[in-house]
Amino acid sequence: MNISEKLQQVNEEELTDARRFRSLVGGVIYLTHTRPDIAYPIGVFSWFMQQPSKVHYGATKRVLWYIAGTLNFSSCVVTWSSKKQATSSLSTLEAEYIATTSIACQAVWLRRVLANLQ
Repeated sequence: MNISEKLQQVNEEELTDARRFRSLVGGVIYLTHTRPDIAYPIGVFSWFMQQPSKVHYGATKRVLWYIAGTLNFSSCVVTWSSKKQATSSLSTLEAEYIATTSIACQAVWLRRVLANLQ
């Protein structure tokens, strides 16, 4: 997803075929199970399912081009998650502490799973 591009609702004359857009986004949502690197942009695109514009359709097609260009990359993801921030931190140090705690919990979980698998 283009970092500098801000997607937003548009007026009536810039709309595109909503049925085709929903079909495209629905198909790409299926791919997020094996490609977590596209989860964020697809989540953003799903906000515009009711009234998609040509800009939204073009951005979704760019994700498809990205997928086509990276088919031969080997996947090394072991675990991942996506969620909204549960707590508000008052400093960057506190935010890093919260993130480090989450990573440590995942590492302990992964060690236990691997120990059970021997």
